[in-house]
Amino acid sequence: MKKSLENAKKEGLTVKNVKTFAGHDGMVGINADIYKDGKKFCHIYDDAWGGPLMITAIGSIDKGKDDKYSISSELSINRDILKDLEKRYPYAEEWENSVEGIFNDLANEALRLKEFKRDEKKGVVMDGSIMKWKAGTIANMLKKYAHQKEKIIAMVQKGYDECIADGEKVLNTVYLKSIGIKL
Repeated sequence: MKKSLENAKKEGLTVKNVKTFAGHDGMVGINADIYKDGKKFCHIYDDAWGGPLMITAIGSIDKGKDDKYSISSELSINRDILKDLEKRYPYAEEWENSVEGIFNDLANEALRLKEFKRDEKKGVVMDGSIMKWKAGTIANMLKKYAHQKEKIIAMVQKGYDECIADGEKVLNTVYLKSIGIKL
């Protein structure tokens, strides 16, 4: 995933509007827009049925006065961008070097960051787990029990220290530091 994200950065690719949905047999489908240098140029869709990622260039096919169809300049430009990317990152054994792999990893990274943002104030976040308390999330405890802030900070500090002593990598250090946890 690291290599594909580096390739995405090098190419000026970003992702927005990432949505997930329940797919076939518990799989997760993905719907997202891909941007190149800040301009939306294609849409990706994984229907969660095990097939390839569907990639569609943005633009339209217009019907003229003489009932003939023509490709809009936007679609023509975006298809050229996509073709150029596919030449440089063709589908190959090395997934991270393919356009499909790059787009898929961009969407998955956006989902991971979204999940992290949602979880970072819940507790001490580690790779794959969160140390939580029955009294609620850290943010809610600090709000609800503001008169016991020092006690809550001490409790979270103890949890953080235990994680570090166990060799865990704590991921939400910026948030923890912001509430007064000593790292």
